[in-house]
Amino acid sequence: MGLGHVARCLALARALRRRGATVTFLCRSLPGDAGERIIREGFALQRLEVPIGNESEDAAACLAWLQQRVGVRWLIVDHYGLGADWESRLRPHVGQLLAIDDLPERRHCCDLLLEPNLPARSPGRDHRGAREWLSGPRYALLDAAFAAVGEKRGRQTAQACRLLVSFGGADPSGDTEKVLRALGAMARNWRVEVVIGPANGRRRQIEALAARLPDTRCHYDITPTEMAAAMARAELAVGAGGGSALERCAAALPGVVIAQADNQRAPARLLAEHGAQLYLGESSAVDEEQIARALLVLAENASLRHSLARRGRELVDGLGAERLARHLCRPDILLRPARQGDCEAVWYWRNAPEVRRYSGDGEVIAWPVHRAWFESVLANPSRHLLIGENEGRPVGVLRFDLARDEAEVSIYLCPDKHGQGYGAALLAQGHRWLREHCPGLRRVIAEVRSDNTASLALFRAQGYRQWKQQWVYTMEADLS
Repeated sequence: MGLGHVARCLALARALRRRGATVTFLCRSLPGDAGERIIREGFALQRLEVPIGNESEDAAACLAWLQQRVGVRWLIVDHYGLGADWESRLRPHVGQLLAIDDLPERRHCCDLLLEPNLPARSPGRDHRGAREWLSGPRYALLDAAFAAVGEKRGRQTAQACRLLVSFGGADPSGDTEKVLRALGAMARNWRVEVVIGPANGRRRQIEALAARLPDTRCHYDITPTEMAAAMARAELAVGAGGGSALERCAAALPGVVIAQADNQRAPARLLAEHGAQLYLGESSAVDEEQIARALLVLAENASLRHSLARRGRELVDGLGAERLARHLCRPDILLRPARQGDCEAVWYWRNAPEVRRYSGDGEVIAWPVHRAWFESVLANPSRHLLIGENEGRPVGVLRFDLARDEAEVSIYLCPDKHGQGYGAALLAQGHRWLREHCPGLRRVIAEVRSDNTASLALFRAQGYRQWKQQWVYTMEADLS
């Protein structure tokens, strides 16, 4: 059940596998479930023989499976029926617990909460019972094929005729047939591809209706790669909200959206308000005439299609699964304040050629100069010098200089730690340290030389935005 949930978890699982992780899916055994799709992807599947709606029995079954395993680093739950009680029972038996949830009112008991829709939130501590959170469509869990289509999307033609119709795995509202009837009543030639999900019980009726339309073909239960290819062929789309709307944004495919469930309404409306799609409303309030008018407006307005495609791509770059996988697989970093005994080691690290290349004038810092600087930093309450450690060994240095509600960050790694993912882990841990120790801060500023491509990539990946375009880049990350 929940093919959208399965699809986004599979996208994350692929990204984790590319980073060397071993992934197992735990799913209830139900008629028509997506277990075979998971197995076809090459992932292990553990079926749970528990009834629907019994959170306690579900937790017990998962716990029994977990207790036979050693060293499970992450337990990831994507399920509207499982919340804080279930998580509190499982959390002590795994390294960390991630909850994926796009229902804003639910409480959790987790280490990390992922909210993949708009609005991108910047909440305070203990947000919905989560120690840490990632929020917004930049973390939408999509197959990499959709981002590839978006990158190659060409210019919009003056008149669009290639249409993709797709309403997810089940289409409970029957909107596919509604769209096909609207097309049949239009005095316009379309080249139509219809995608029918594996849980859609009206496949025969849809295929019969499509057969009456010229140049219309149907696809059934296609893979993400095949769906991305269909989006690449299309010039515009009509479909449901939810994950499929985010896929279309990543593929730079402008479209008309109809909400088919309560949890699709707010995200669909917000994407429309951000200029990424046309939102017609809930299925029960949308008729064939409205669909026809909206499609006609899009088909005959290339500038509008271009604007929707551009804005959708800006909001959803399609790299959310890779972004989250990188976050989950980063090394564990412990931060501690620098001590007087660290002075010589920090001097050695700071003078390493790979650090000096992008620092100041690049000259070697003399020992007396460094020692005086080090002592002044330790004595200054507005400057925090932190040492990052992994398994008791130093990996790098962070310095935060505070001024009012801002902190300027300086970061560098120990000479033997470059290229191993420690930079991102160190900076992310630094953000958490600031939230805990400096709760009044609003921004972190980083100055990066324009030729320091590795640092630019690091700060961009951590959510920093370019602020001034000079010989250095000034970037900021919101900590509110």
